[in-house]
Amino acid sequence: MKFLKIGIRGEDLNLNTKLILVEGLPGSGKSTGAQIVYDILKEQGKDVQLVLEGDVDHPADYEGVAIFTPEEWEALCGQHESHQMLINRTAFYEEGNYFLSYGKMQQDDQSRLPQSLYDDIFKQDIYEISFERNMELIAAKWKRFAEAATVQKKIYVFECCFIQNPVTMSMVKHNRSEAESIHYVRQLEDAIGLLNPMLIYLDQKEYDITFKKAVEERPKEWSSGFVDYYTLQGYGQARGYAGMDGTLQVLHARKQLEQRIMNELSLSRTTIDNSHYDREQLRQELLQTLLGH
Repeated sequence: MKFLKIGIRGEDLNLNTKLILVEGLPGSGKSTGAQIVYDILKEQGKDVQLVLEGDVDHPADYEGVAIFTPEEWEALCGQHESHQMLINRTAFYEEGNYFLSYGKMQQDDQSRLPQSLYDDIFKQDIYEISFERNMELIAAKWKRFAEAATVQKKIYVFECCFIQNPVTMSMVKHNRSEAESIHYVRQLEDAIGLLNPMLIYLDQKEYDITFKKAVEERPKEWSSGFVDYYTLQGYGQARGYAGMDGTLQVLHARKQLEQRIMNELSLSRTTIDNSHYDREQLRQELLQTLLGH
């Protein structure tokens, strides 16, 4: 398929949104797509912030953050008293709980965290605690983000945390029902309604090929950790899935669920086939999507 080059001027792209969400399965091109959206908006002179997966300063999500009740916090500090200064460096207190951004701690400190300290912190990671508590905390943070972003002129571009994280938590990790997964994402949708968000889902028609390509291109630690996460707990474990084939079975089920979630949402949304990994074609389709919003 050929596309005409479109010369866009400032008046051509009058977006009525403050939040653009780029979603898709691993290897679908989310980070590339999000970067292209960001570049298009910057070329238009927009005030835009790109937030990629894994950002420890994510304004709407918790990345590398653990939560402690006052009693749990006291126990952590008492057990690791020799590292008190390190612990306090990225800790904050909010609504009756202590939060510890150990992701920032690892990023800022050149030395590794002692394994015993890391283990005690990680088990309280917001994506390791109960499903109900996780959903409550994440929905509340999205709401606070939306309230702050509503009064700003900035446009945010988020990669993958709107559908991917709730589905990973509800389905992949905890084997919860389809209805619970949909309810989780709908809570986030309700929280960001005032931002008039738009959702762009990048699809891959031959996903087995896509995922195997991603495995080949990424470090082995990534693929082995990914396979374990998808087969040794929740949905995969309940069905006896194992190895790469089992991981793909979970991913196909996840894709079906994400498509059903897309159909349930009320926000502006579109799906783009990125099977050919043609960056220029993807740019033109993203541009057309933004122009039509």
